[in-house]
Amino acid sequence: PAMRAIYQAASDTGAPISLHIDLVRPETVAALEAGLKAYPNMKLVLAHLGWTADAALIGRLLDTYPNLYTDVSIRFDAPGSLAWRNNGLDLSILDKDEHVPADWLAVMKRHPDRFLFATDINSFGPRYTIEEDLVKTARKALAPLPRPLQEAIGHGNAEKLLSGCKA
Repeated sequence: PAMRAIYQAASDTGAPISLHIDLVRPETVAALEAGLKAYPNMKLVLAHLGWTADAALIGRLLDTYPNLYTDVSIRFDAPGSLAWRNNGLDLSILDKDEHVPADWLAVMKRHPDRFLFATDINSFGPRYTIEEDLVKTARKALAPLPRPLQEAIGHGNAEKLLSGCKA
């Protein structure tokens, strides 16, 4: 209920909402689905592919809700590179060779317009930036994909999503 005004404003303006939630609990998934269903004109970006969500869940959500988008930040990091930030949990979806595995690739090909490249960088104490590593890993992960899918995820989908915002 607290999100209704935000969802309505997003519906009215076309401004996407970026939602940072972990889809590990069924009630969280149900709340997300209720919002997507109640506000079909709202464009919602699920940050980090739903944190710990697997390809089957994200695929089902994207199949069901055309107003759902997702970003690959953190999930496109080199495997093991950020485990320290997550109490040892490796959230990367990439395989050991830093490629997109078949289950995730199938979802991306099914919904080529709904995945966004993003980075989620902030500072923890001493200045620590990893932009170059993130972009290098993302380029390696995207390289085997068809060129139109690379461009869509790399920048095109975000450009289209943001171009729909009203003043």
